[in-house]
Amino acid sequence: MKRIKQWLVPLLVVAMVLGCTVPAVAAEGKSPVSLTAPESVQLGAEVEVKALADEAGSVADGVLVIRYDAEKLTYEGTQAGAAWSDPAKLALSVNSGEEGKVVLAFASSTTAAADVLFTLRFTSKGAGEAVFAVADGYVSGAEKPAAEAKTEILTPVGHAVVFDAGSHGAFEDGKTSLTVEVADGETLEGKVPAVTPDGGFALAGWRKSDDGAFYTSEALAKLTVTKALTFTAVYSGACDGGEDCPTKDYTDLDLTGEAHAAVDYMVENGIMLGVAEATFAPELEMNRAMLVTILYRVAGSPAHGADCRFTDVSEGDWYYDAVVWALETGVTNGNGKTTFGPYDTMTREQLVTFLYRYAKLGGDVTGDAEALKAYKDAGEVSAWAQEAFAWAIGNGVIKGTDVDTLSPLGTATREQVALVIYRLLGEKD
Repeated sequence: MKRIKQWLVPLLVVAMVLGCTVPAVAAEGKSPVSLTAPESVQLGAEVEVKALADEAGSVADGVLVIRYDAEKLTYEGTQAGAAWSDPAKLALSVNSGEEGKVVLAFASSTTAAADVLFTLRFTSKGAGEAVFAVADGYVSGAEKPAAEAKTEILTPVGHAVVFDAGSHGAFEDGKTSLTVEVADGETLEGKVPAVTPDGGFALAGWRKSDDGAFYTSEALAKLTVTKALTFTAVYSGACDGGEDCPTKDYTDLDLTGEAHAAVDYMVENGIMLGVAEATFAPELEMNRAMLVTILYRVAGSPAHGADCRFTDVSEGDWYYDAVVWALETGVTNGNGKTTFGPYDTMTREQLVTFLYRYAKLGGDVTGDAEALKAYKDAGEVSAWAQEAFAWAIGNGVIKGTDVDTLSPLGTATREQVALVIYRLLGEKD
């Protein structure tokens, strides 16, 4: 049986910048596998990278180690392509546990056509150029690949899934962290642990650490695992101010209700901090610099490449990075062509507009224009904020200051902002 093994040597592989097609070079000649990718990475967009068989019959089994730019991309999954005439005869294992690297191990009883072997999906968390490259591995072509090769390369791949009980609950026997091993491609059915909340609290769901996505326990059980993951329990209800309460040291907070759960979440995750050691200042009016800094932290404080055009924002200001990021992503346009107004008090319509633009970075932001008609002062909403208000009201991100009052020109306090961002992130239905 003819079997040709070609090692893909890292020193002979040039990193592929988006827009190029670079073959993976083997020690014994040109590899029959190459990568293609889009020309650019757009913030929040899906990116597809295709591994191609350049010669029919040259690929039947092997291992491909693909490197990517983890600062700009998040790996989402891999699927078999049209090169395989009978996908049912293809065995594929994917290991993506190490950030920046995906290992594809595969074997088929038939060789591949000159077409797409695999499509790897990523979502972008940055803009501009990103790098993909075949960094190592081998591919073999044969009419009937050796059975022992299948055993060698198809060792089951497992992923560690960590569950963190968070600040207001615990697992069995008082544990605050549990780890389960899940085979690649399996769901979390039967593996989501039960949590006992502290007195006054209820489990609302789970927050995924890498992208902030929120899941109820039922939805999480259906999630397919393709990489190592961490989830933290999220609670709603009343806090007793016990030792595990993230805001127990602040003497000016009410320890009951949704607003306190929201402030707990903000403090625990470093999104908002107190103004002093024992003071959170929940009634302090929010200014523009504060809000854009909060959203920047929610986004993970990403790197930015633009200069700041605002004359009232200088490098070295505590909000400088946040303003530049917000300007670059379109979260803010400033209050004029050359000014940002960092210490201007934030109005409610400015608040929902910032939140709306931030939400747009992550995808669809449909609203409900009809929902505004229920408020007697809806006509006071500025034209540029109407779409944002329709989205915020329609999705329960913000509520009126009264049953039939929006108060678009009213101010927003730190506690109110904590609450609307808590809702925005999916902490509450």
